[in-house]
Amino acid sequence: MHNSMYQEVLHVPLVIQVPGDALEAHRVADVVRTVDIFPTTLELLDVPEESQGRSLVPLMKGDSEPHPRPVWSHWPAPGNQAFRWNDWKFIQTVFRARQREPDRFELYDLATDPRETKNLYRDRPEVFAKLSKARAQLAAPSTTFRERVGAGRSVTLAPSERAELEALGYLGGGN
Repeated sequence: MHNSMYQEVLHVPLVIQVPGDALEAHRVADVVRTVDIFPTTLELLDVPEESQGRSLVPLMKGDSEPHPRPVWSHWPAPGNQAFRWNDWKFIQTVFRARQREPDRFELYDLATDPRETKNLYRDRPEVFAKLSKARAQLAAPSTTFRERVGAGRSVTLAPSERAELEALGYLGGGN
């Protein structure tokens, strides 16, 4: 399912090819974020511009990150989200009102449980609280921007388009 917050969906390789001999091929072991692609592109093009995220060019040159980057992933429609910092990761699954289930929270130590099989949410509330606070700080600029700009325009889909998107796992249908 596309809105899953587990590593099997979120851990996706990112390949950046730079023309010429600007950078040697290099595997980056650090966790990176899609929000970092734009500032990386700007730096590679030598375009000075402020943007959300940080350039990956230092990592691409072989430098290591002095502090691991927190990573916030979210699926806006139902409100599902995940937050990873170092080896800790929490997931919040939001259930729709018609399901009458409370939100589900999960906490994993990816160093000892990379397949996310042992939920530590009830065992480590202090870790969950720390990650929740850090996630709120990381999400604050996005939340402010969304409130300022709005959610965008509404789109009406033809029944065939809706069925096709539902079959792919979007719009709350399919698997």
